[in-house]
Amino acid sequence: MGPYLQQLGHETFFWNEPSVLRPGQDFFDSSSPFLGNVKSAEKFIYQTRKNHSPHLGKITVMAHSFSVHYVYEILTKFDTQIDELILFAPAFDIHTADLNIFQLAAEGLKSQGVIEKSRQLTEAISQLQDGFDDHKYNSFLLAAEYGSLFTHYWKNQELMQRYFSFLGNEFSFDLTGMLQSRQAMPQTFTMLTRKIEIPTKIYFGSEDPVTKPSEQLKRVGDYFQDPEIIVLENCRHFPHLEQMEEIFN
Repeated sequence: MGPYLQQLGHETFFWNEPSVLRPGQDFFDSSSPFLGNVKSAEKFIYQTRKNHSPHLGKITVMAHSFSVHYVYEILTKFDTQIDELILFAPAFDIHTADLNIFQLAAEGLKSQGVIEKSRQLTEAISQLQDGFDDHKYNSFLLAAEYGSLFTHYWKNQELMQRYFSFLGNEFSFDLTGMLQSRQAMPQTFTMLTRKIEIPTKIYFGSEDPVTKPSEQLKRVGDYFQDPEIIVLENCRHFPHLEQMEEIFN
């Protein structure tokens, strides 16, 4: 995405979420992982603006899926410096997104003949609450047993393979860090005291099985004053990659 945006004349900067897999990056604070990640994102914006002043004016902030929850927490500090928000497949209703992931995994495990794991996951789903308790933690561990889970996130399987070819070693998926961050995430967005008035574009994939537009759009009015909603055809959970040219041209 970065090279493509640069070809269009945009200067782009990417935040790397702290992880024990990336010791050269910000320290992963296991004692307060969610707020530690928020502080890391804040520092990234401060340093980026400092290092590129004065030519860097107002900025566009982009976020995907779960990372919109980090964006909520930093907005009050940067709202006057942000020109636009662009959100891709945002998990506003994260509990519903979790359920979709678990149901995909339970069905996938069953289809692969892993009947006991599928049964355990189905039973855990029936006991889930909105928060992040042991049932949800264990559900993620069971879902991780379904090795084909991420194939459901993509319409374009060739593009998926190209994407995952970049995600090795230090940039591998950090399941432990993700689970710790989710456990520590506040149930309400404590720093957000009013609806977001920053011009916002929200993109969904019409075939996204995780952050389904029909489900997630129910929460949009809770957080945004007047967002522009775009549902793109022929893509799933990564609309910014599967429909990159349509979005940015």
